[in-house]
Amino acid sequence: MNQEEAKTAEGEPYDAQTGVIFTAKEDEKKKRSEAIMLREKAKVFLRSGYAPVSMYREEQVITIVRAGQELGLPFHASLRCISIIEGKIALEAALMRALVFRKIKGARIDFIECSAERCVVEMQRPGGRVNAFVYTIEDARRAGLLSKKNWQRHPISMLIARASSIGCKAIFADALLGGNVFDPDEIDEITNENSDEQLEIDKLRESIYALASSLSEERRVVCLQQAQQAISQRNTTLLEKILAKLREIVEGRELREEVKDAEIVSDVVTHAVANQEQRG
Repeated sequence: MNQEEAKTAEGEPYDAQTGVIFTAKEDEKKKRSEAIMLREKAKVFLRSGYAPVSMYREEQVITIVRAGQELGLPFHASLRCISIIEGKIALEAALMRALVFRKIKGARIDFIECSAERCVVEMQRPGGRVNAFVYTIEDARRAGLLSKKNWQRHPISMLIARASSIGCKAIFADALLGGNVFDPDEIDEITNENSDEQLEIDKLRESIYALASSLSEERRVVCLQQAQQAISQRNTTLLEKILAKLREIVEGRELREEVKDAEIVSDVVTHAVANQEQRG
């Protein structure tokens, strides 16, 4: 028996000739323990029912929390203030300002003017010069942001958020993962989320997520994986078919028609039909 083949009852490797146990280093044990604990916390968060409808996998929770850990944030603060949209990290503007004050002692952020028409913010690093940043409602209009409900209902807050996030990234990039972050509105512009096609995709996605929340965890994950694939392909026809089948399942109607579209990997529908046959 060689060293690789010899293991204790607990699974730890040992030298078969000397009996010396080769225990893992304490830091490696700690990392494994932390990883296990994080996954357990992610499971609890998802089971709580308070996760956003777009967040349904442990890996999504863990990815956001890991991004937050790089910024020094605890578990729930990361989930409240960080999003990952189209593969890009998005931070709430208030979080950006908080990180600046936490990480750069003596940093100054002053709001000189705040109205429904414009926001002017001055920022200064310790020992540096004053920099002014302005964002106006006209800037938001040109960016196509005024169709969003938050901009219609809370223009002052949104102007403050946009002006300050631009300034924080420009002056205090070292406090924000090197500045390689965005605020949600910026990602909207980058991904053209206000196009008619995207609005239709968003509408279908929200309807699917809302209905899927009533399914069991296993079936919900399968359904949302199908939806995510269709979203990545920007396939509105497939999303409409997934939504139609999901409505049939949730409403409890019998599913007699075969699924003819080969694109739909209909595990969710299969489960529903099997359950109905067992009851029948």
